[in-house]
Amino acid sequence: MLIERESELAKLETSLADIDQTGGKVVLIRGEAGIGKSALVTAFLENHQGEIHAWSGFCDDLLTPQPLGPIWDLADHVPHLADSLEKSDRRAVMANLRELLSGTLRPTVVVVEDTQWIDEASLDVVRYLGRRIADANGLLILTYRDTEVDYEHPLRSVIASIAPPSIIRISVMPLSPAAVKEVIGDSEVDVQRLVDLTGGNPLLVHQLSTAGLDQIPASIQESVLGRAASLPSEARDLLDTIAVAPGGLELDLIPQIGDFGESELDAVSRTGLLDVMGDRIAFRHEIIRRASETALTPTRHKTLNRAVMQALIDSDADLARTVHHARGATDVEAIVEYAPRAGAIAMQTGSHREAVDHFRSLEPYLDKIQESERGRIVEDWARSEFFHDNAEAVDLIMAAIAMHRERNDQTALGRSLTFAVRLFEANGRPDEADRAARQALEVTASDPRAHAHALAQSAWLALMRGEVYEADELADRALALADSSETAFARLYALNTKGYAEYQKGNHNGLDRLEEARQMAAESGHLFEEARALINLAGATTDNLDLDIAAEYSKRAIETSANYEIEPLEAYGQTILATVLLHQGQWDEAEDLAYSSLDSHPHVEVQAVRLLGVLHARTGKGDPEELLRRAWQLARRSREIQNIAPTAAAWAEFCWIKGRYDDALLPECREAMTRAAQRHHWKLAGEVALWLHQLDVLESGSIEIAPPYGDMIAGNSTEAANSWSDLGAPYERAIALMGGSKEDKLRALEILESIGARPVASKYRQAMRAVGISVPRGRSQETRSHPKGLTPRQSEVLGLLAEGLTNAEIADDLFVSLRTVENHVSAVLSKLGATSRDDASMIAREEGLLTV
Repeated sequence: MLIERESELAKLETSLADIDQTGGKVVLIRGEAGIGKSALVTAFLENHQGEIHAWSGFCDDLLTPQPLGPIWDLADHVPHLADSLEKSDRRAVMANLRELLSGTLRPTVVVVEDTQWIDEASLDVVRYLGRRIADANGLLILTYRDTEVDYEHPLRSVIASIAPPSIIRISVMPLSPAAVKEVIGDSEVDVQRLVDLTGGNPLLVHQLSTAGLDQIPASIQESVLGRAASLPSEARDLLDTIAVAPGGLELDLIPQIGDFGESELDAVSRTGLLDVMGDRIAFRHEIIRRASETALTPTRHKTLNRAVMQALIDSDADLARTVHHARGATDVEAIVEYAPRAGAIAMQTGSHREAVDHFRSLEPYLDKIQESERGRIVEDWARSEFFHDNAEAVDLIMAAIAMHRERNDQTALGRSLTFAVRLFEANGRPDEADRAARQALEVTASDPRAHAHALAQSAWLALMRGEVYEADELADRALALADSSETAFARLYALNTKGYAEYQKGNHNGLDRLEEARQMAAESGHLFEEARALINLAGATTDNLDLDIAAEYSKRAIETSANYEIEPLEAYGQTILATVLLHQGQWDEAEDLAYSSLDSHPHVEVQAVRLLGVLHARTGKGDPEELLRRAWQLARRSREIQNIAPTAAAWAEFCWIKGRYDDALLPECREAMTRAAQRHHWKLAGEVALWLHQLDVLESGSIEIAPPYGDMIAGNSTEAANSWSDLGAPYERAIALMGGSKEDKLRALEILESIGARPVASKYRQAMRAVGISVPRGRSQETRSHPKGLTPRQSEVLGLLAEGLTNAEIADDLFVSLRTVENHVSAVLSKLGATSRDDASMIAREEGLLTV
């Protein structure tokens, strides 16, 4: 019987009843261990037995979780889902689950328990279902321990990606003293003492009240040991064995571990500590299992783990569990044998976080791995780290290259050098990227398949440097060799680059090639290339100022990268979308995205810093000069024109706003413009040219300038303004209108004021008054969206700051990372001119900012 859970149960009942009107929901049930989350779900499901379809899956506390662990539990009752899992077909798995939640005859409830331990691949499934739950005829219920899901836990980002109206949050709270009294009934136990000892946790209340307070010390561990002490020695051995196995043990596996029979199973079940659930026996609550496990001596802990490990090996069971017990047994030989295989399987299923954990467990034992395998394993480890945007990937790939060289393994060396090109370039090491590209071509010269991939990688590198024609030529060579050698991946990789290069050269068929590459990648399961194709589509359409299309591609790129846990590309997509929003005049949203992307890898960081510099220059916030100088440093280091030219344009615009017509960096801006034009980056060249023209330092006829930038420079203000209007770019439209009639200029002022470009509006207002044009005053402080220029998210952070919350607490409240909160707090202090958090809170209260 549930006690003091009426409101929580009512929320679940309402969520189910409202499905017809509001669609499906994701229900988050949070609370500490033993608080009664599972009991609440069980009661809800029992109330609707026969009225709904209900399926449950469980996450286990393995050192490295089993990929798609809870989904396998669901598959026990859904045959077609099991087929998809057996084939490792992630798309089919997601489609099957979505279909399961979309049945029309009865609502469906899918429960995933203990998602604080969820594996990465299952997390992708939850993200996929959560974003589409509004169209479902059911509920997706996730239970988790809020004490273990902190601001850095990957579950946080998944929850944040689901539309707020689709989420129902239920916090299961401790029992009140009155409820505790009801739980223990007629017992003479001191209720207040019991509440003091347990904090109102139902599990601990039950355990301690059953054992009697006089025999219960402060630790639940000793309570568990008291229960176990009365067991016969064989049953106690079984209890201890199950204690080292998160998620329990299969009943048919137990005889392989030790001389255990039905009498031992009956004895441990009677303790009330364990439950038999189908074909498995497990501790009723994880907290009890942990209490039992930590009571074991180190020697006994290793012995039991070794016994379970051996039984799993003999039964050909899941490798993730085998590695967990090998690590528990400190069995170096088993770790060396099974961790690389478990890591490879995790990589194949897209569980890169789990793959990284498996590979990292090998670090102390690398010298124990056979030389013939060591380099390949370290290379796989580097690939897994790269997917998580970890700089350690560079050191690992260099170590793998050294190992391959030492063994004179030319095939492996060529493969590692080819991959190293991307790693070096992405981490701001262009000289090493060039060297690796040259060496990869040399080493693979006699192997057509490997050489095709090396050529495709060199084509990508040329594209990143802005060498469009070289990239196109190398991609053609790679495609020809890939076709003749039947190398599908090299063809896909080269096609992805060629599509972008063609589009840069003015051939719109390039978009078709990119779409072809995306479809090929999706069909063949090359997740990174699928996401990269979307990034290229977003970048290409942004370069062409097809802003609405670019916004859609950017959002798809971000979602796809997030689903596949490809952090570098997810951050890249965010900065592309921020660039689009900058053009569209949605500056608050652009600023928030840029702040979220700070401190990422150098490719992303330079774009985020530059975007913030431009925004602060146009809106009069913060210190744009400091940001733009930092962007210059990062852009120069990258040597990529796609970083250098936008930074040059940003700096020239900043100089124009500030009236710095003889700035020392302007010659470097002219050089960037020329380089961009030579490499057929017309938008980049035109943007730099525009601001140099505004500064009156653009040499006539220096480059061919494409419209609408060319129209602005030629004085065709009406044509340019109309073009920018059609493109949906209000800021650029206003700049163009300033070259027109008095009415055009007044309209431009209105636009600039409406989007928050006050320093620019002020500059034009002064110029107009200087030539005798009567202009209205600027908007008053009260009419602006926020008197201090805070974005909606920053205003929210300020409110929480004023409540005295720490950064960690703010991150927890907003479901964002600690790093994101730190960036927002820094921005808030800067915009308020505050020297500390307390100072910001005082300013907010004195100026009435907490009501904005």
